[in-house]
Amino acid sequence: MDYSKLKDPENEAPKVTPQIPTDEGDDVPSAPDGFIFHRVQNGDTLVGLAVKYSISESKIRRFNSKACFGHRLTHIVGKLMLIPTASGASMSKEVREQIGSIYDEDNERKQNDENIDDKQYSEPDENGKYQLKKAMMYHAMGLDDQRAAYYLGEANWNVRNALKKWREDDIWEKMNRVVKECGVSQEEAHQRLVAHSWNDAAAIKQWVKESKKESSMMAKISKKLGKNVQGETENGIEMNEMKEDEEGTSAATETIETDLGAEVAAKAAPKSNEVKVDDVVSADQITLQ
Repeated sequence: MDYSKLKDPENEAPKVTPQIPTDEGDDVPSAPDGFIFHRVQNGDTLVGLAVKYSISESKIRRFNSKACFGHRLTHIVGKLMLIPTASGASMSKEVREQIGSIYDEDNERKQNDENIDDKQYSEPDENGKYQLKKAMMYHAMGLDDQRAAYYLGEANWNVRNALKKWREDDIWEKMNRVVKECGVSQEEAHQRLVAHSWNDAAAIKQWVKESKKESSMMAKISKKLGKNVQGETENGIEMNEMKEDEEGTSAATETIETDLGAEVAAKAAPKSNEVKVDDVVSADQITLQ
């Protein structure tokens, strides 16, 4: 065996560990150990990121399932993507909370950017339009393909601005639907929608349920009041009848008492044609003139 081609380990140049390219600058926050963040730029694709960071597309999708709708990433330009750099990188509870906090802070910072809603993008190709419409329909529940294309066109293909315009219209439509169906004020409609997370169907259903309950309660109260009024009327009639009976009895009693008094008085009074014994005189007492 020829050992002449073997390299001396002492004289061998040290291996250089390849560095993950991070050209986003200070705009990208630091990630937990085993991960890095990538801010999506115009022209980024899922395949390009997989090649750039030497990982598979499926692994990128695994940690960014809500952001990856296809190979192109036009619909999430400016957003952060989590890239695993360590083979054993895992999402523990602590790591999830830390990453969630970073996402929240980044979104809040972007919302305070005054120019982000005014930014205009050039019209994308058909595949780019498809990805943008898919992103719109994902965030705007119930939005169809044609309306998604309309809002994107009105917002110069700025997804954030398009979602803002859609939300304004969606709030107006839902509030007017609740006002019309429930017959409530704009303020009450707004309160009911907020209580049901802007689900107009749920807000209307709850109002119908409350109305039926209130109607049933009012019917029971009216029925109870009706019984009380009827009872009072019957009691009044009975009292009147008793009063009339008492008055009739009293009148009869007075008549009887009057008759008895008259009879007693008549018996007690002396009769004028009756001759008393003391008034009778003898013949001798009569003097003739």
